[in-house]
Amino acid sequence: WRRTYNDLRNDAVARLSSLKSNGILTATNVLTESLRLLQCAGGYLPDDDGNIYRSNPNAKIDTLRDILEDIKRPCIIWTSFVIEAEEVFALLNTMKRTAVLHQGKRSDKDRAAALEEFKSGGCQFFISTTASAREGITLTVADTVIYYSRNWNLLNWLQSQDRAHRIGQTRPVTILSLVAEDTIDIRVAKALHNKITLQE
Repeated sequence: WRRTYNDLRNDAVARLSSLKSNGILTATNVLTESLRLLQCAGGYLPDDDGNIYRSNPNAKIDTLRDILEDIKRPCIIWTSFVIEAEEVFALLNTMKRTAVLHQGKRSDKDRAAALEEFKSGGCQFFISTTASAREGITLTVADTVIYYSRNWNLLNWLQSQDRAHRIGQTRPVTILSLVAEDTIDIRVAKALHNKITLQE
């Protein structure tokens, strides 16, 4: 998978360099290439036909599994991509741990039911993409937050953290971020730490 990531990165650099030399490089071009690299760093790579290729083994999933073994209290797990949220949910099922999946492609009713189940103690893990649950909900039942992946969206990063930091939180909140070594994850982590936006 490392070779796949490196090939993808080299192809992205070549495409962007070509666009730049022709004077047609846009922020959209850069974002598209960046998102592909982020997906690959997470262990998943969709092609243009909608097929999804998976890293096997997946270092992030394996690391997450190790972390989850030690978590006994309610926990929030954020992802950048729907496929990642679904895979994390599947992982928890194989571990016989209770979880709900809260994401944009589910109905409002299903999302509300998932939120209520987590808040009422009906399950231990709340899994969502940062884009679909970053605002308007309180998740102070959890004092552990795990980011399986992050992207360049500073607002998603800050708002999703706030879900566990709202009024009513009585415990210190632990935040863990999984970062794949020597990948775009490192750049994203530095940008978010320095509160640099995608536009910048």
